[in-house]
Amino acid sequence: MANDAVYLITHKDIPLNIKGANGGAEMAALALAKFLVKAGKRVFFAGQINSEEQVHEGVQFWSLGKDYNITKTLNRIREVAPYHLIAASKAHSILESRYEELCLSRIFMSHDQHGNDAGVNLSTVAQIADYLVCVSQAHADEFKKANVPNDKLKVIHNGVDLSIFQKSSPEERDYNKLIFAGALVRDKGVDLLIQSYAHLKQKYPALSLDIYGSASLWNRESYINEDDIQKQIPGVVFHGKKTQPEIAQAFQTAGICVIPSIWFEAFPLTAIEAQVTGCPVLAFAVGGLKEAIRHNQTGALLEQISVESLTHSLDCLLSNKAKLKEFSKNALMLQRPYYNWERVANAIIELAEKSASKNKNTAPSKEHFSKNAISISTMNNNKFERLYGVKDFVFCLAPFLESYNQLTLLKALKQSDLTIVLASSKSHVNHEYLDALKSFKRNGKTLIIEQLSEEYSKEALDKAKIHVLLAELEPPALPSLEAIYKGKNIVVSKNHPLKNQFQTGVFTCSPQSKTSIKTAIEAAFHSPQTKQPHLISISNWKQSVTKIIESYNKVYSSK
Repeated sequence: MANDAVYLITHKDIPLNIKGANGGAEMAALALAKFLVKAGKRVFFAGQINSEEQVHEGVQFWSLGKDYNITKTLNRIREVAPYHLIAASKAHSILESRYEELCLSRIFMSHDQHGNDAGVNLSTVAQIADYLVCVSQAHADEFKKANVPNDKLKVIHNGVDLSIFQKSSPEERDYNKLIFAGALVRDKGVDLLIQSYAHLKQKYPALSLDIYGSASLWNRESYINEDDIQKQIPGVVFHGKKTQPEIAQAFQTAGICVIPSIWFEAFPLTAIEAQVTGCPVLAFAVGGLKEAIRHNQTGALLEQISVESLTHSLDCLLSNKAKLKEFSKNALMLQRPYYNWERVANAIIELAEKSASKNKNTAPSKEHFSKNAISISTMNNNKFERLYGVKDFVFCLAPFLESYNQLTLLKALKQSDLTIVLASSKSHVNHEYLDALKSFKRNGKTLIIEQLSEEYSKEALDKAKIHVLLAELEPPALPSLEAIYKGKNIVVSKNHPLKNQFQTGVFTCSPQSKTSIKTAIEAAFHSPQTKQPHLISISNWKQSVTKIIESYNKVYSSK
């Protein structure tokens, strides 16, 4: 059975271009699939693909659809053969496969900065997955902070497709040519690079800067005016999103690849893709970049994140072409032999087969599975708790927008041990604000769920201790109303319409004051709770439209 097994890779819930330009995490997942095929494996890749289902480079691509239908995908693969499951970045398929007898092994493979990006508490994922694969030791250290056991963690550095990123001679490079490749978002620090370049252009008239990428690689809006920059600063060219062969060609002639990321990087492909062509790399020493670049051998790492530090280091390198040629030679000699996708694919196959062998020896009997099938239906009321591993938490169900003040909430409870769950059931989101929420560190556990379904939203309210909504001007939102009905205390703005409608259960604060928020939340959390069934009885949203409208009218008419 194991020899006939196939590999299923489930990708995260963002659009995927099978043949074109993508972000780094997407390109890594696609490359892994391609090289698993080269290793003789039959591979299925399920994602939110932007084209028809097809076979490309030996990989069968399936669509997860706009609703990210993991259940349908697992039903399809079950009809094919026993399978090894690899969840890329999002862990939902790991959890949904927990009772799948035909799933021989489960590997969660992350390329993202934050454990929260998995969509599920990492310690919960570790209870089900055989291994959690990180792409750098710095990345694994972040997972350890989320209570992932050491024996479940494996570090496998990313690879490069050497047939695309071919080497070029150090003697043929233009060392006055700087290059940046990546998403044009604040995290990547491209604005710092542009400022640094502008400072150096007068001293080095032949200097040029080619920028490859777009904010759309991360589904964001652009934060820089590309046209204005090109007009005002000579030598800067924005090329937009390009395919890997096009970026590889640019690396083959560039003198320095600059990676000015200001936040944690797990292990960016750009760093190793540049080096295997022989292009030296200059980067801030954040996250896995310290492992990807050999300082003063294949490039340079900067401890201080600033325009001044970047400008000074670029100046030193640009004035020492011999040093850059040495970096180029070293990169070809030291990095190119190691960074390939064959190594990654073989390591994944080894983990999968090792896990399958172990699981076979400890597998429950069919009778055990039939008994568990009974318990699956009886655990429905506890699905949220089982999935995310939390209860009795501070719950905020609201769009990830600055007007809802979730970041102020985290800051107010920075020293608190209370668990906070921030979730949204809506697709509109400020991605930079969401990243700020994910990167904020506090004493207690913080769980961020980007799109929580209607079913799980209701169950989350059941498991929550209190609900918090910190928008300044917000009508009585459905989560607040249902929380009151369920007997949960709520915390709202001091100007919120609900504050005068109920004798108990509503605690108010100033959304801009951390002290006020902390005081109100602690009071709500520790105060008695009383159900208020006279409000409304919500069995499900669709059946309750009339009652909800009546409730709104009741609140507003009494003002």
